[in-house]
Amino acid sequence: MISVTQALTVLQVLKVFKEILVIPVHKAIKVTQVLKVISVIQVRKVILDIQVLKVILDIQVLKATKVIQVHKVLQVIQVLMVLQVIQVLKEIQDLDLILQKFIHQ
Repeated sequence: MISVTQALTVLQVLKVFKEILVIPVHKAIKVTQVLKVISVIQVRKVILDIQVLKVILDIQVLKATKVIQVHKVLQVIQVLMVLQVIQVLKEIQDLDLILQKFIHQ
C-alpha cells in the first residue's frame, strides 16, 4: 500500500526526471542540486513516517480501557498526515521553482 505522500513524491521525481532529459549537458551540475533537494525531501518524509509509526506503537501500548485517549492519538495522526502532505506539496512547489529557474537559463 502506497501513501498519498509517497505517491506525490514518486510523481514529482518522475516529473523532474522527464524535465532533466530535455536539459543540455552543461546544466548537469544544477540537475544534481535538484536531485539533492529530492533526496532531502525523501529523508524528511522517512523521518515523518517514523514519527507516525512511533505514535501508532504508543497506541498499541495503551490499555484497552483508554479508548478515548486512543481516539485523541488518532486525531493527532490525522493532523500529522495532513501536515506531511502540506509539507510535501510545499517542497514540490519549491522544486518547481528551482527547475523553472535553470530550465529557462
